[in-house]
Order: sequence, then structure tokens, then C-alpha cells
Amino acid sequence: MQETRISLMENFDVEVREKLRDHYERTTIQLNKLERFLWNLSKIEGQREALFDDNSLSLIRDKKKYQLMSKIKKGEDTNNVVHYRLSPPLAEKRVNQAKSRE
Repeated sequence: MQETRISLMENFDVEVREKLRDHYERTTIQLNKLERFLWNLSKIEGQREALFDDNSLSLIRDKKKYQLMSKIKKGEDTNNVVHYRLSPPLAEKRVNQAKSRE
């Protein structure tokens, strides 16, 4: 009985890890699609107001540097970097600006 329990737990752990890894990969793909959409929208809507760097996925506007979350590396000095995602006012402004046009 004990051996069966150990075997079951070992196999269960492998299955759970595989499912979690698959879920993580699908979530990452979705986030990347969303970030690419936000980045392209921001470039179109803000081309006159900011300097865009496609290599680092960052932009500079009003002497502030904004960078997409996925490009900020752990351990990197981010004191002067604003995390650019859908919720900050600048990103919301870009989305609303695009929505207001027909």
C-alpha cells in the first residue's frame, strides 16, 4: 500500500508539473500577443510624442523611460524606468485615443 501511494504521488507530481508548464507557456504566449498589440498601438498613436526603441521595447516621453514588463530583467536597476503595461495612464490614453477614431 505504501509503495502504491509513493508511486502515485511521484506520477501525480510529474503530471501536475507538466500541466503547470503547459499553462505557463500558454499564458506567456497570450501576454506576448497582448504586449505586441499594446506596443504597436502605442507606436502608432504616440509617434509624435515619444521616441520608440524596438530592440529594448522601451519609449522615452517627457524625459521618462517606459519599458514593457517582459523586457525588464530581474536584478536590473529599474529606479528610473516606468513599467509599461495596459494599466498606466499613458497606455490607457493610447487605447482610448485609438478607440475614439472610427
